[in-house]
Amino acid sequence: MTQYADEVSTQVPEVIEIVNEAVALASQAVSMALTPLMGDAAGAKLDEMMAGVQKRVDSVAYKHGDSFYLGATEDSMQNTFNDEFEQEMEQIVQNSIGTIMMTIGGQIMSGDGDSFEAKMDAFSQKMDNLGQDIEQQIEAQSKGLEAKADRLCDRFEELLVLENQLRKEVPELASYALTQNSSSELRE
Repeated sequence: MTQYADEVSTQVPEVIEIVNEAVALASQAVSMALTPLMGDAAGAKLDEMMAGVQKRVDSVAYKHGDSFYLGATEDSMQNTFNDEFEQEMEQIVQNSIGTIMMTIGGQIMSGDGDSFEAKMDAFSQKMDNLGQDIEQQIEAQSKGLEAKADRLCDRFEELLVLENQLRKEVPELASYALTQNSSSELRE
Protein backbone atom coordinates (compact mmCIF):
# COMPACT_ATOMS: atom_id res chain seq x y z
CA MET A 1 0.00 0.00 0.00
CA THR A 2 2.85 2.37 0.87
CA GLN A 3 4.61 1.59 -2.40
CA TYR A 4 1.39 2.21 -4.33
CA ALA A 5 0.76 5.51 -2.52
CA ASP A 6 4.34 6.62 -3.15
CA GLU A 7 4.04 5.82 -6.85
CA VAL A 8 0.76 7.72 -7.18
CA SER A 9 2.15 10.74 -5.33
CA THR A 10 5.18 10.74 -7.64
CA GLN A 11 3.36 10.16 -10.92
CA VAL A 12 0.47 12.62 -10.60
CA PRO A 13 2.78 15.67 -10.38
CA GLU A 14 4.70 14.31 -13.37
CA VAL A 15 1.49 14.07 -15.39
CA ILE A 16 0.64 17.66 -14.48
CA GLU A 17 4.15 18.77 -15.47
CA ILE A 18 3.88 17.02 -18.85
CA VAL A 19 0.47 18.58 -19.52
CA ASN A 20 1.85 22.03 -18.71
CA GLU A 21 4.91 21.48 -20.90
CA ALA A 22 2.68 20.37 -23.78
CA VAL A 23 0.55 23.51 -23.49
CA ALA A 24 3.68 25.69 -23.36
CA LEU A 25 5.06 23.94 -26.45
CA ALA A 26 1.79 24.40 -28.32
CA SER A 27 1.74 28.06 -27.34
CA GLN A 28 5.30 28.53 -28.57
CA ALA A 29 4.51 26.80 -31.89
CA VAL A 30 1.40 28.91 -32.49
CA SER A 31 3.26 32.10 -31.67
CA MET A 32 6.26 31.24 -33.86
CA ALA A 33 4.07 30.30 -36.81
CA LEU A 34 1.50 33.09 -36.75
CA THR A 35 3.08 36.19 -35.19
CA PRO A 36 5.34 36.93 -38.21
CA LEU A 37 2.28 36.92 -40.49
CA MET A 38 -0.24 38.54 -38.20
CA GLY A 39 1.90 41.14 -36.46
CA ASP A 40 2.78 41.85 -32.85
CA ALA A 41 -0.74 42.93 -31.82
CA ALA A 42 -2.19 39.63 -33.01
CA GLY A 43 0.78 37.84 -31.44
CA ALA A 44 -0.16 39.38 -28.10
CA LYS A 45 -3.76 38.21 -28.62
CA LEU A 46 -2.48 34.70 -29.44
CA ASP A 47 -0.43 34.72 -26.25
CA GLU A 48 -3.52 35.83 -24.33
CA MET A 49 -5.59 33.07 -25.93
CA MET A 50 -2.98 30.43 -25.06
CA ALA A 51 -2.88 31.77 -21.49
CA GLY A 52 -6.63 31.06 -21.42
CA VAL A 53 -5.92 27.50 -22.56
CA GLN A 54 -3.36 27.16 -19.78
CA LYS A 55 -5.92 28.42 -17.28
CA ARG A 56 -8.45 25.81 -18.48
CA VAL A 57 -5.80 23.09 -18.24
CA ASP A 58 -4.93 24.30 -14.74
CA SER A 59 -8.55 23.77 -13.74
CA VAL A 60 -8.29 20.02 -14.41
CA ALA A 61 -4.67 19.40 -13.42
CA TYR A 62 -3.05 21.48 -10.70
CA LYS A 63 -1.13 21.63 -7.43
CA HIS A 64 -2.72 23.12 -4.33
CA GLY A 65 -0.32 23.31 -1.41
CA ASP A 66 1.13 19.84 -0.95
CA SER A 67 -1.78 18.18 -2.77
CA PHE A 68 -2.11 17.50 -6.47
CA TYR A 69 -5.38 17.31 -8.33
CA LEU A 70 -5.71 15.47 -11.61
CA GLY A 71 -9.28 15.49 -12.86
CA ALA A 72 -8.35 15.34 -16.53
CA THR A 73 -10.33 12.99 -18.68
CA GLU A 74 -10.45 12.76 -22.44
CA ASP A 75 -13.59 14.91 -22.40
CA SER A 76 -12.18 17.55 -20.06
CA MET A 77 -9.03 17.87 -22.18
CA GLN A 78 -11.13 18.16 -25.36
CA ASN A 79 -13.20 20.84 -23.63
CA THR A 80 -9.98 22.77 -23.09
CA PHE A 81 -9.88 23.21 -26.86
CA ASN A 82 -13.62 23.75 -27.20
CA ASP A 83 -15.74 26.00 -29.40
CA GLU A 84 -14.65 29.04 -27.37
CA PHE A 85 -11.01 28.38 -28.32
CA GLU A 86 -11.97 27.97 -31.98
CA GLN A 87 -13.97 31.21 -31.94
CA GLU A 88 -11.11 33.09 -30.30
CA MET A 89 -8.70 31.86 -32.99
CA GLU A 90 -11.14 32.77 -35.78
CA GLN A 91 -11.59 36.25 -34.28
CA ILE A 92 -7.84 36.85 -34.07
CA VAL A 93 -7.34 35.76 -37.68
CA GLN A 94 -10.33 37.78 -38.86
CA ASN A 95 -9.10 40.90 -37.06
CA SER A 96 -5.63 40.40 -38.54
CA ILE A 97 -6.58 39.59 -42.12
CA GLY A 98 -5.51 43.05 -43.32
CA THR A 99 -2.14 42.72 -41.60
CA ILE A 100 -1.71 39.22 -42.99
CA MET A 101 -2.44 40.39 -46.55
CA MET A 102 -0.12 43.41 -46.20
CA THR A 103 2.67 41.25 -44.77
CA ILE A 104 2.33 38.62 -47.45
CA GLY A 105 2.10 41.25 -50.20
CA GLY A 106 5.12 43.10 -48.85
CA GLN A 107 7.12 39.90 -48.59
CA ILE A 108 6.21 38.89 -52.14
CA MET A 109 7.03 42.28 -53.65
CA SER A 110 10.35 42.58 -51.80
CA GLY A 111 11.34 39.05 -52.79
CA ASP A 112 14.11 38.14 -55.19
CA GLY A 113 13.32 37.91 -58.87
CA ASP A 114 12.33 40.12 -61.76
CA SER A 115 8.96 38.56 -62.54
CA PHE A 116 5.94 38.07 -60.32
CA GLU A 117 6.36 34.30 -60.67
CA ALA A 118 9.98 34.51 -59.52
CA LYS A 119 8.93 36.65 -56.53
CA MET A 120 6.20 34.10 -55.69
CA ASP A 121 8.73 31.27 -55.89
CA ALA A 122 11.12 33.18 -53.59
CA PHE A 123 8.28 33.85 -51.14
CA SER A 124 7.23 30.19 -51.25
CA GLN A 125 10.80 29.12 -50.54
CA LYS A 126 11.03 31.62 -47.68
CA MET A 127 7.81 30.23 -46.14
CA ASP A 128 9.09 26.66 -46.57
CA ASN A 129 12.32 27.61 -44.79
CA LEU A 130 10.38 29.30 -41.98
CA GLY A 131 8.21 26.20 -41.61
CA GLN A 132 11.27 23.96 -41.48
CA ASP A 133 12.93 26.21 -38.87
CA ILE A 134 9.84 26.12 -36.68
CA GLU A 135 9.49 22.37 -37.15
CA GLN A 136 13.12 21.76 -36.14
CA GLN A 137 12.84 23.90 -33.02
CA ILE A 138 9.55 22.38 -31.92
CA GLU A 139 10.53 18.83 -32.89
CA ALA A 140 13.53 18.80 -30.59
CA GLN A 141 11.41 19.92 -27.66
CA SER A 142 8.54 17.60 -28.53
CA LYS A 143 10.88 14.59 -28.65
CA GLY A 144 11.99 15.34 -25.10
CA LEU A 145 8.36 15.68 -24.04
CA GLU A 146 7.46 12.44 -25.81
CA ALA A 147 10.31 10.60 -24.08
CA LYS A 148 9.07 11.87 -20.70
CA ALA A 149 5.54 10.76 -21.53
CA ASP A 150 6.76 7.30 -22.59
CA ARG A 151 8.67 6.88 -19.33
CA LEU A 152 5.62 8.00 -17.40
CA CYS A 153 3.43 5.51 -19.27
CA ASP A 154 5.86 2.71 -18.45
CA ARG A 155 5.78 3.68 -14.77
CA PHE A 156 2.00 3.96 -14.90
CA GLU A 157 1.81 0.37 -16.18
CA GLU A 158 3.87 -0.64 -13.14
CA LEU A 159 1.37 1.25 -10.99
CA LEU A 160 -1.45 -0.78 -12.56
CA VAL A 161 0.33 -3.99 -11.56
CA LEU A 162 0.67 -2.71 -7.99
CA GLU A 163 -2.99 -1.71 -7.89
CA ASN A 164 -4.11 -5.14 -9.13
CA GLN A 165 -1.87 -6.82 -6.58
CA LEU A 166 -3.28 -4.59 -3.84
CA ARG A 167 -6.87 -5.49 -4.83
CA LYS A 168 -6.02 -9.20 -4.66
CA GLU A 169 -4.38 -8.88 -1.26
CA VAL A 170 -7.13 -6.66 0.17
CA PRO A 171 -10.42 -7.92 -1.31
CA GLU A 172 -12.36 -5.00 0.18
CA LEU A 173 -10.58 -2.73 -2.34
CA ALA A 174 -11.72 -4.76 -5.36
CA SER A 175 -14.62 -2.43 -6.13
CA TYR A 176 -12.36 0.66 -6.03
CA ALA A 177 -10.70 0.60 -9.44
CA LEU A 178 -8.69 3.80 -9.55
CA THR A 179 -7.07 3.07 -12.90
CA GLN A 180 -7.86 1.27 -16.10
CA ASN A 181 -5.38 -0.81 -18.01
CA SER A 182 -5.47 0.63 -21.49
CA SER A 183 -1.82 1.16 -22.36
CA SER A 184 -2.59 1.73 -26.06
CA GLU A 185 -4.75 4.72 -25.11
CA LEU A 186 -2.09 6.05 -22.76
CA ARG A 187 0.47 6.28 -25.53
CA GLU A 188 -1.71 8.03 -28.11
